[in-house]
Amino acid sequence: MKKNLSILVKAFAVTFIFLINVSVFTSTTSSDRPMRIIAGTVSVAEILYQLHAEVIAIPTTGYELPQGYKDLPRIGSPMNPDFEVILSLKPDIYISDDSLENSIKPKLEESGIKFKFVKLSSLDDLKTAILEIGSLVGKENEANQILDDIKKREAKILSKITTKRKPTVMIIFGAPGSFMLATEHSFVGSLVKKLGAKNVVTSPSAYVPINLESLILKQPDYILRFCHASPEAVWKMFEKEFKENKIWQSFEAVKKGNVFDLDSNYFGVSANLRSIEALEILAELLFE
Repeated sequence: MKKNLSILVKAFAVTFIFLINVSVFTSTTSSDRPMRIIAGTVSVAEILYQLHAEVIAIPTTGYELPQGYKDLPRIGSPMNPDFEVILSLKPDIYISDDSLENSIKPKLEESGIKFKFVKLSSLDDLKTAILEIGSLVGKENEANQILDDIKKREAKILSKITTKRKPTVMIIFGAPGSFMLATEHSFVGSLVKKLGAKNVVTSPSAYVPINLESLILKQPDYILRFCHASPEAVWKMFEKEFKENKIWQSFEAVKKGNVFDLDSNYFGVSANLRSIEALEILAELLFE
C-alpha cells in the first residue's frame, strides 16, 4: 500500500513540474513576441493591419493607409525615416522592405533597434512575407487565412487563361525625369510572367535603360506603363514622350491602342495586399 502511494506521489510531482515548465515556456515565448511594431513601408503597414498586429507608427506617405492607422505617429519617408522619432517611440521591432535594408539597417543597428526586412519583389514574395510577419508577431492563424484567400484567387485567375494565346509585352517604368524598362525581376514583370505572357526585355536586373531602335524589332503585342512616385507628373511625361517621339508610332501596339497605363494603387515597385487584384487586372487587359 505504502509503495503504491509513493508511486502516486512521484507521478503527481512529475506532472506538476511538467505543467509548470510548460506554463513558463509558453509565457516566455509569448512575451518575446514584439508588441510595439513600427511599419517602415506602406506595404508592410497594410499587412500588419490585416494581421491585427500592434502597430505604433507608420511611414509618411501620399498613399492611402488603413483608416485605423490615421492617428498614428509618422516616422518620415520609408527611405529616410526620422530616427529621433523612432527612438522616442521605443519600438520592439521595425519591419520594412528588404530593398531598403542597405540604407536603413546600419542606423537601426547603431540605435539598438531590432528589425526585420521582408522581400516584396513579387506576388510569391508577398505570400512568404505574410507568413514571416505573421509568425514574428504571433498572428499565424490570421496569416494563413490571408494566404489561403490569395492562393484561391490566384488559382482561379490562372485557370481562366490556361488555353489562351500568351501575348508579348513591354513594360515601361516612369519616374520623375526618366524612363526604364521593367524585366521579369521587377514586381510588374513578375505578374506578367506568372500569367504566362512573354516580356520582350530580358536581363538579370529588374530595370534597364530604354533602347527604342532595338525594341522596334521585337514589336510587343502590348505596352504597359506604370510609375511609382509623382504619378501626375510622370503620366504627363509619358504623354509627351509618346506624342513627340515619332519612333513610338512605329510600334504596332501604339497603332492598335494596346498601350495601357497601370493604376499606381495596384502597380508599383513592390508587392502589396492588392497584388492579387493587380494580377486580375492584368489578366483582363492581356487575355480578354
